[in-house]
Amino acid sequence: MSHYFADIRLNKNKSETSEKREKKMKRLLPSLVTLTLISLLISAPVMIFSAAAVDSEPTLADVLNDLGFTNIALADIETFSPGMYNITLYAEFAGYNAQNELSYYAVETSDFQTIFTGPEGATGTLGGYVVPPVFKYFESDTQFGISLLTPYNRYFTEHERNPDYPEQHAQVYVNLDAPSMFLIGFENKFGGFDRDYNDMVFSLVPVRPPEIVSMVRSPETPNYDQSVTIAAQVTRGSADIDSVILSYQIESASWINVTMSLDDGFYVAGIPAQPYTTVVNYKVYASDIIGTSVVSGLFSYTVGDFVPPVISNVLQVPNSPNPNQAVTVSATVTEPPEASGLKNVTLWYTTNTVWSFLDMTMQDGLWTATIPGQSQGTPVKFFVEAFDNAENNDKTSTFSYTIIVPNRSPIADFSASASTVYTGEVIDFDASASYDPDGYITSYFWNFGDGNHGSEVNASHSYVDDGEYLVTLTVVDDDGAAGSKKASITVKNRPPVADLTASATILDKKETVTFDASPSYDPDGTIVAYSWDFGDG
Repeated sequence: MSHYFADIRLNKNKSETSEKREKKMKRLLPSLVTLTLISLLISAPVMIFSAAAVDSEPTLADVLNDLGFTNIALADIETFSPGMYNITLYAEFAGYNAQNELSYYAVETSDFQTIFTGPEGATGTLGGYVVPPVFKYFESDTQFGISLLTPYNRYFTEHERNPDYPEQHAQVYVNLDAPSMFLIGFENKFGGFDRDYNDMVFSLVPVRPPEIVSMVRSPETPNYDQSVTIAAQVTRGSADIDSVILSYQIESASWINVTMSLDDGFYVAGIPAQPYTTVVNYKVYASDIIGTSVVSGLFSYTVGDFVPPVISNVLQVPNSPNPNQAVTVSATVTEPPEASGLKNVTLWYTTNTVWSFLDMTMQDGLWTATIPGQSQGTPVKFFVEAFDNAENNDKTSTFSYTIIVPNRSPIADFSASASTVYTGEVIDFDASASYDPDGYITSYFWNFGDGNHGSEVNASHSYVDDGEYLVTLTVVDDDGAAGSKKASITVKNRPPVADLTASATILDKKETVTFDASPSYDPDGTIVAYSWDFGDG
């Protein structure tokens, strides 16, 4: 059971929190006294304070009327609900008022907690009005009653506990102008006489704590990289709000308290971003300047993952595959460490209208899979898809390649005007019959076999020397492939031309004739020998 007053808080075990609260209440006391006096002046305008003793004792109803409480009704109330209360002492018409003590206690206990002692009340010899009234705050967490301790007996608002029961020693009125206010008077005379209930007169007013009207969480279900803002609408109760605290707990760790700041009518504070699946519990405490407080219900949320993995750096090797050559596809796939993590990465590919898939595996930091080799000219499409453990997925755009169709070499072909010639005789070569089955010819190259060359479609050539010559035609197509054809040419030697002159064609016997063979010549070489046959053996 907690017990605390305006300037004193009593606990069976005083904590650091209670010490702080005592200091705060001491700081607040002067302003609270002023506020209470102002309230009293408003509610009891006809009250005349006097420090002197009165000649005759008024009844409780007279005292209350003197204080300005004229609209009252006697109530059959003996105990009071748990909560924080303001208790204000107005009068003590008791000859030994300085020895009286007013306490509250938990019902069915004798745990009396002192509120007022005699010296705090009236100062006259026979008592009287307390000028100015003295007020305090106390809190009880259970149903409680009020008790007056005199030098002779202890009396109770619970009649059955009085030592002279069935006599009653307390009357409780309700202020009909403020129905939550109880006006209470005690009678200290033992036995059934002199029942004026004015020996200690006080009011008991429940103090209304702040109210947490609403709480909003944004975002409602955060992503792992999102902090959470808690906004609470808190209204004052009986006193101004002193502080609003957001208390949150990460999983089962210790609670963390954050002071909320007022922003456009809401008290706001944030909870830092947490990893995926983290459970965060939180609640809000609101306290006012007189120490009453309220706490919200317990709320919680689980951190989600709503962001798909990031796929980048998709590579295909080789870029232009040959027939039946496998293609390796690799990609970088990332998720932040706070996210749910990668579940699987898949390579989808098709060579027609049906898609097939391959599970990609991690190799050297890259997710990798291999598409089987395909026949030449086959178009292949592919894309990469990744899922995380929260079932978010992303996929790349579609990539494509076509299996290379190998270049066919050009066909070299030519014709020659003759295959056997004499030296110096011109041969015409024609390569126009050459062609490229999958493109076109870009160049022609002739090798005539005697160290001479040509580069035209049609070429002419003659040989100086006789012999066998291998003519080669090489053609190159638009893809750089080459084709060639060879043909042999026989070049014959031309015979020398014999010619001579004689000094005479008719002569006598024994007459000498001179022959001259110098007009003889070799059209493609030189004469190396002369042989004469004179016809006479």
